[in-house]
Amino acid sequence: MESLNHTLIHYTVDEPKFPTSLKTAKELSESLKGALDVDRILGLASSGFLPHWIVDDGPFLFQLQEVKEWIRVNLLKRTEGRDYPIKLRVLVEPKPPKSPPSSIALFRNLGEIPFAESPPGVYFLVKDDVVIYVGQSVNCYTRIQSHQDKNFDTAFMIPVPPELLDRVEGSLIRVMRPKLNGQSVNGKMCAPCSDIEMSDADIINGYKNRIEDTSVKTQIQPDE
Repeated sequence: MESLNHTLIHYTVDEPKFPTSLKTAKELSESLKGALDVDRILGLASSGFLPHWIVDDGPFLFQLQEVKEWIRVNLLKRTEGRDYPIKLRVLVEPKPPKSPPSSIALFRNLGEIPFAESPPGVYFLVKDDVVIYVGQSVNCYTRIQSHQDKNFDTAFMIPVPPELLDRVEGSLIRVMRPKLNGQSVNGKMCAPCSDIEMSDADIINGYKNRIEDTSVKTQIQPDE
């Protein structure tokens, strides 16, 4: 009988080396500069997503570089950003805005809201030469960014000291009744209440005629 030749092949599987520099969840969060807090780290580890180590059923332990690579692949996102349209600076003494709606044209220091930081004030959103919304902010330019759903084509503002914002805005809303300012269940316009015993008309007229040197006078102009 012919003998059979056998060849034995041994396969060796590398055992994982004992990791070094293991960190607790708290130490890992500190090393990541707070990018993931402790609760988030423990949650990802307990659900089996975040790579980790356990010694004798002890707490989760982590290797920093291993976790950073996992974050890079699974959580990290980058936004290219976009160019800012123009460099702007604040100048004194605004020029009158070009063709504002007649309902607000008499306000002193009225200026079209620029694409930059602006002083505290009351702003007017305009559509087809009609004021459709009145609001207030300590930075009107930033605030109107949240109103992109209101379909306006121009925005104007009058500078108003912060302590007068509620008073002036509330009076303007109640008198002008812009269609996008909400109404309460009884049909009245929702607007801040005045803290002084003056009619809305008096507040508005008084603000129109405020003394020059007490007015906030700013204008945004492009750098040369």
